[in-house]
Amino acid sequence: RGRTIETTKASGINAESYPRTLCVPKEATDKLLERVGLFRRRARIPALTWKDPVTNVAIFRCSQPKVGITGQSSREDQELIRMIRTANSASKTLHIMDCRPYKNALANKTFNGAGFEDLTEYPHCEITFMDIESIHVMRKSRKRLGEVIHNHRRSANNADLGWLSALDSTNWMSHLRTILKGTNDIIRKLKHDQCSVLVHCSDGWDRTSQICALVEMCLDSYYRTIEGFFVLVEKDWLAFGHQFHIRAGFRAPDNENSNRSPIFDQFIDATFQLIQQNPTAFEFTSTFLCTIMEQFYSCRFGNFLFNNNKDRTLNCIEKNTLSLWDYLRHWARNRDQF
Repeated sequence: RGRTIETTKASGINAESYPRTLCVPKEATDKLLERVGLFRRRARIPALTWKDPVTNVAIFRCSQPKVGITGQSSREDQELIRMIRTANSASKTLHIMDCRPYKNALANKTFNGAGFEDLTEYPHCEITFMDIESIHVMRKSRKRLGEVIHNHRRSANNADLGWLSALDSTNWMSHLRTILKGTNDIIRKLKHDQCSVLVHCSDGWDRTSQICALVEMCLDSYYRTIEGFFVLVEKDWLAFGHQFHIRAGFRAPDNENSNRSPIFDQFIDATFQLIQQNPTAFEFTSTFLCTIMEQFYSCRFGNFLFNNNKDRTLNCIEKNTLSLWDYLRHWARNRDQF
């Protein structure tokens, strides 16, 4: 069983980058959650993002623990993980799915005072590193992809020559494959092994958002409808604090924003790949996705402005701007092609 908490009223939880309401195990006291917040990077505690409607199998998400090179631990964090694990009676095991490559997670442990869970302190837990590269690697890959596409258009007469090898050199498709493989691995643990999973990367708002959203889209047909897709983006991207303003580079030249990265673009591309493989499983088409990306970078609508819902509320985004979702529902000229 679980209970809901108001993040704006709970101390020790990052209310700025988390939804207003979180679902946590019923036995988890406010004091325990506060202590867990001190141990998790940026106070992003493990919280429920999806639960199977029939069983107790669930997806939780959070940030990395602040283990550090000295091997710090938290009794309260261990207790919360135990509560999450035992909430699912179908399996004694909880899978911790770390989106990062092992070397990156180890580097965080050595240089940033963070890292990953020590399984000797988390009984009946298993950890898998999904090898999804950092925002900086993805930015370089996307830049190279843009160059390849631009050069391809300039040499239209010989467009077929070297296209596949040039595309391969960007590693963009390889990164997509890694993301989709990680998605499939989690689905197998949830559906085949009947195990709950805890997903995190470093801060839990980039790769974690990609993976959680893709897994939920595959498992829950509602998220493959137009309205469901809106809800999915609002929940796992906007409410859970993906830094759209920084990652998209709004109002900042590239050379002044070293943290720009195409994380949301990659999620949209991964969704496109799923549509290509399962076209009848989705209510929408690639035209719908392309329209979202076109308007995402146009900044005509307020949905993706600022880095979290707190800043959107302070700047009265809902009152002062139009919603992209309303535009896509009613006014997009090509909505008959969605």
